[in-house]
Amino acid sequence: MSEAEPASPIGGLDHIVVAVADLATAAASWSVLGFTLSPRGYHGRELGTANHTIMLGHDYVELLGVAEPTAYSEPTRGFLTGGDGVEHLALAADDADAAAAFISAQGSGTVRPGLFGRAVERADGARGEARFGIVRWPAPVRTAGIGLFVCHHVTPEWVWLPELTSHRNGAVGIATIFVAAADPAREARAFSRAVGRAVVAAPQSDALVVGGGRGRADIRFATRAALEAQLSAHALAGARSEGVVAIDIATRDIDSAVACAGALWSGGRVPAGNPGGISLGFVAPAP
Repeated sequence: MSEAEPASPIGGLDHIVVAVADLATAAASWSVLGFTLSPRGYHGRELGTANHTIMLGHDYVELLGVAEPTAYSEPTRGFLTGGDGVEHLALAADDADAAAAFISAQGSGTVRPGLFGRAVERADGARGEARFGIVRWPAPVRTAGIGLFVCHHVTPEWVWLPELTSHRNGAVGIATIFVAAADPAREARAFSRAVGRAVVAAPQSDALVVGGGRGRADIRFATRAALEAQLSAHALAGARSEGVVAIDIATRDIDSAVACAGALWSGGRVPAGNPGGISLGFVAPAP
């Protein structure tokens, strides 16, 4: 981005949306790995989707399932015909209107924020609503088959509940997202243009990285073969051929994370064959 260009109102990663065919089984599997999950949330009959969230420091994982066949859930149902996996990347923004103006200026179409909410009950019995300002890129704008949208948390106090942010595996955030692409340079450039962040070459690697900034996850683009060489073919078995195939989770206690993974820990990672379709690694938080 040149100095003449306006700063992007779109920040780094807010959360990843992991679409799963069996939400109950996926929730149980992630719980076994030492993650604390929110109670099952329901997005209403109009949307027809349900979720569990795994709240970390300032980002999170959303496990998303289809509760009812609706027009809204149709894209997710179509996505799941290819197996579980990351359907969307959500980027953070402090101002949904500014993010919509920035995306509209890219020339693919005019977009406007939509308000979305779901009911929340805290551990102490208090009830409220988690509300979000959502801005979606036009449908043709995707990254290696992954949809993008911007998420402005209107009521973060009803999302990052204290009882949900402590995990037995010590998890504190998403460190890296690994994206497999047939043409990593093209996909990295497209993502870079969409979010207004620079692409850099990863040291001693063929990968290209769009940094998250301010401690948020880096998005690393490489060919499937390059990622198999880095993470192992075994770790990626069960992941989609393209898109997000693995993530690294930052944890304060790697030994506890490995202990929670138990027999699922193999070759330094949890393989992608578990519900969610992505391989998990655990790393120390960035200094």
